[in-house]
Amino acid sequence: MALPPTTMRSEHPIYAATKDFLATLTPAQVSKAKLPLTKESAAKWSNLPGGARIRNGVQFSDLSEPQLSAALKLARVALGPAGFERFQSIRAADGVLEKLRPDSYSPNQYIVAILGEPSMTKPWMIQLGGHHIAANIAIKGESGWSSPYFLGLEPEMFESNGKALAPLSNVRAAITGIAKSLTPEQVTKATLKESFGDVLLGPGQDGKFPARHGVSLSELSPEAVGWVKKAISAYIWDSPFADFYQKRYFAELAETKVAIAGTTAQSKPGDYVRIDGPSVWIEFICQPGANFPEKVHFHSVWRDRQLDYGGSFAATRND
Repeated sequence: MALPPTTMRSEHPIYAATKDFLATLTPAQVSKAKLPLTKESAAKWSNLPGGARIRNGVQFSDLSEPQLSAALKLARVALGPAGFERFQSIRAADGVLEKLRPDSYSPNQYIVAILGEPSMTKPWMIQLGGHHIAANIAIKGESGWSSPYFLGLEPEMFESNGKALAPLSNVRAAITGIAKSLTPEQVTKATLKESFGDVLLGPGQDGKFPARHGVSLSELSPEAVGWVKKAISAYIWDSPFADFYQKRYFAELAETKVAIAGTTAQSKPGDYVRIDGPSVWIEFICQPGANFPEKVHFHSVWRDRQLDYGGSFAATRND
């Protein structure tokens, strides 16, 4: 399959930052950080706490200050400004959780991994992640892709270094806007028969897209369609390749469906929204609080039916 032309800037900052990062590592660290690009290695990502024990890559806690600075520079260019800000804010949320359970959480239990040989012509990947975030950035030449991309959060709002943070506020607002803008008839059509405890296509579920269900955007009000566009944008603008994704997904809006489960308030465990297009797949769910039982916490994933991992590994597509 020919890969569509998403482009990096001409100076190839992702390639350069990757080479710069690898150059800071010892041989032992390189052996952890740099792995073959295979279907199995690409699929080894998680949203759970556990650091490098359950992921590819070298852990931030094992890096010196200059090495960590190089790793974060790589994250900044591979995720783009909005994505890097979200990455750092979700790490900060783990700093809050670390005060409650230092044995389980830490902003330093995040990883960077390079799959394949950084190249200007052949496919390779960067993985960045830890508890509640997993970014899979695939590169080939001047082209790049940014899914699967997992986002989660607990607590929803917190303070870090004197600054109030709510890393998923734009995602939750858009998802809630979608659900609340549906008419009663549309809610009936959009509601899934099953209930959900988590996203369906999280880690380990590559290519397992179910039969499409829900209400088509062609039936929705301009307000509802606007919320769908805002929700899609909230994910894709965490990528430096967002222009490509916006063109791809917005061109398919008439064929895209919205499905829900639970209530439309997006405030109770089991409240769930899905955006399911010919290409785009987004899920968002409210779960019971793991560390703050009186509140909900969020899990979410963005996938592309054809282009997860840059399309290097075939996905199953069910219409």
